[in-house]
Order: sequence, then structure tokens, then C-alpha cells
Amino acid sequence: MTPHIPFPDNETFIGWRKVLRCLSFLIGLTFCTQVNAADFYVDSPRVNVWQESDIEVGGWVWGGLTDPVISVKLETTSWSYLLDYGLERGDVAAYLEQPDAVPSGFHGRLELPSSIGSGQTLSIAAYRQSGERIELKRIRFKPVKLSTLWQPWLQKYPAWREDPFWFALGTSGVSARGDQGFSEAYASYRSETFRIGLRVPILYMRSTRGRAEDWVFDPDLGRVPLESGFLLVDDWLEGLIALSIENDLPILFTLNGGVWGDSSGGVPDHDLTDYLELDPANCQWDQNDQVYPDDLVAGLPGSLKSPELSRVLTYNAYNTIVRGYKKRNLQAAGARLVKFASEHPDLFAGINLDADVYLSPFVRGSWHDFNPDTLRQFRDWLSGSGLYADGGLLEEYREQAMSLEEVGQVAGLSFSDWADVSPPREMPRQYLPGASEPWMHLWERFRRHLIDLH
Repeated sequence: MTPHIPFPDNETFIGWRKVLRCLSFLIGLTFCTQVNAADFYVDSPRVNVWQESDIEVGGWVWGGLTDPVISVKLETTSWSYLLDYGLERGDVAAYLEQPDAVPSGFHGRLELPSSIGSGQTLSIAAYRQSGERIELKRIRFKPVKLSTLWQPWLQKYPAWREDPFWFALGTSGVSARGDQGFSEAYASYRSETFRIGLRVPILYMRSTRGRAEDWVFDPDLGRVPLESGFLLVDDWLEGLIALSIENDLPILFTLNGGVWGDSSGGVPDHDLTDYLELDPANCQWDQNDQVYPDDLVAGLPGSLKSPELSRVLTYNAYNTIVRGYKKRNLQAAGARLVKFASEHPDLFAGINLDADVYLSPFVRGSWHDFNPDTLRQFRDWLSGSGLYADGGLLEEYREQAMSLEEVGQVAGLSFSDWADVSPPREMPRQYLPGASEPWMHLWERFRRHLIDLH
């Protein structure tokens, strides 16, 4: 619909028309035979100074029947754009009491060409059949380059040049479909201190060469359709790098081997996480020593297929199989990005890791991880031994070295052997149990420690 702004006050409008008639009479012209002065109103833009690269123009003009208006243009001295004219404006015909004035509306929406420089004048002009030009409005074009707004601050804080703020829009599926106009849409916002880019996940445990090649990371996997209709991965590393270079588009790479990395369906011949989850020893166990099938909550109502999240890999440091595979594939992806960052530093926004790392919350009434190796690590953490001993893998994370007797006092139990030490199995009654539940508090601290380590 054409934008519309209320007409001037009726008495004022009609009064000016009477003034024109009087002037015509005084200079010896017969009003009824004169070509009427055009009536018009510009609904938009309302301002006289325009700062944006695109503009919407609308309004109406009526020049009578003797020498009618046949076109309306937005123009400069060296450029013009033909607006849609002849749009129905019954309100105008009623207002002017001119039934023939119905087709008097004009409208146009466009992006101004780059040839129009700052300070130039844009004119909305109507043209009669005779060629007479009637100027309806003048607009001064003064575009604002957004980056210039920060110049005073940049002069005050020159160190900001070395520490820009990043706006990285999280998305996926761009390796195959491109950035869909993102780079162009946000180009004017870029400056020395404000960078624009995309954050895109690379599923380094799913982007593999499959079982035949021991699930090694494949940076150039490409489109692999599954029977479900989904792609194996929405983005692959080489495709994302090519997109970045082609579009001069910085990327924040999320190297994700976390919980959601295999959520779109079990494909153990391709997905390393799915393969590892086939062995319960590699998974998180709940307080009842249960390991759930990945699709336990499949079939939930909704427009999309339910994610498969109920079976999650364990984070304990004793599981060298899970840790070894994740380390291998993660380092392979990281090595490729080191090369990309050295060759295209302006396009490398950074890396973040495993965005979805947590102890499984997906099965109601269950909490994790009670995997036997996780409990073994818990005992090491309490006693400062094993993994946390001098020279151990986690020596630097040692917090305490409690005796078996001290652990028993905290737990309110009597332990005759470290193998008997087991954390509380009932779910906590509060977010982080404190002094009133010291044994539960220690277990919760360790669970958070597991996540912090990963």
C-alpha cells in the first residue's frame, strides 16, 4: 500500500486554491481556460535530508485534463528513476472533488546508485504531456558512513584498533547455499573496530571418511545425503573456507564434537560419536547405572524430527578411546585452520570448541555421570592420587589429598577401602549443595570439574 500522510487542513488547502484563482484574474488570465496549477502531496519521504542507501517515495499529483501529468520521477541532474504513476487514490479524488483524479498516486522503492554522491539533490518531479516539469519536493542526500561515527572514540582509545568487537551471526548450511546476501547487507557496518562475520559449526566427529578409514576427519566432505532426507553435515571445512575467501567474509569456526554434534540421527558408519556410543563403557551412566538409547525421546510432537540426545559420551580422563579419537580429529581440523589463519588473517575470526559440553540432562529423573571410570577419577580427585598424583595427567588440577577416614567423615559413612567410595545417588535438592550437604557438595564440585576439564 502506498504510504499516506494526512492532507493539509481542508480550509487552508481550499484557501490557497482561491488565492491562485485571484492572482490569475489580477494578471488578466481567465481561470477557466488556464491550465490548472498542479495539486500534489508527497507522503514520503517526510524529511528533507536523506541518509540511507535505499529510499521509498510516495504521494499523489493531479494536473488536470487539459495538459495532464503523465509521469513522475525521482531524479538528479544526471540520473532519473521512473516511479509507478497512475495508482488509484479515491481519497484524493474525493478531497479535490475531481472524479477524474482517481489515478493520481505515485510510488517507488529503490536502492540509490553509488554514482549519487553526498551533498547531491534528489528531486521528485512530475511531467505533463507537454513536457512541462513540476517539482514536487527536493531532498538533500547526505549518507552517513557508520564507521565514521566511531572516529572520535577511536582517537581517544587508539588501542581499540588492535582489539575490534566482533559481531558473528550463528548459522549453518552456508557451505552449500552461500551466505545468502549476508556480506552485502552488513558491509556498511564494517570498520577498524567493528567486524562482521558468521559463526558456523564444523562437526569434527561427524565429518569423517567413515569406518573404512577409521573415521579420520575429512575437511572436504561435501554433501552426503542420508536416507532420512538430511545431509550428513550441513557444513564442511573446505567449503566454508572457500566461501570466506570468495565473499571476503570472516568466519568464527565452532569445532563442535559435543552433545549436539550427532543429534540429527545415528549413522555409526560415518559418525565417530555414534560409533563410540555403541559401547556403554564410552557413555555416561545415570544414578541407576543405566545407559539409554540415543533415540529414547524420539517421536516428540513438533514440526522437526526429534534430536537424538539421550546417549552421551563420557568425559572421564580414564577413557583413552574417546579422548584419543576426539583429540585426533580436533587437531586435524585445527591444523587446517592454522594454515587458513596464516594465509588470510583478516578472515579468521577465531575458533571456539565443543559448544555443547555437559552431563546429560535429557532423561527426566536421571543425572550423570556414574560411569565406573568416572567414579574412579572421583576417588583420585578426592585423594590427590592416580591421575592427580605427582607426574599424573591431571597433576596441575589437584585440589586436595583427603584420607579415606576424612572422606568417610564428610560422607557420614565408614569406608574400609577406596574402592568402596561411591558418590551420593539421590538427585540434589538444590542447585549447588552447600555446607548442609557436604558429601553432595563435593560430588557436585567434581562434576563441574569434569566439564571444566573438557
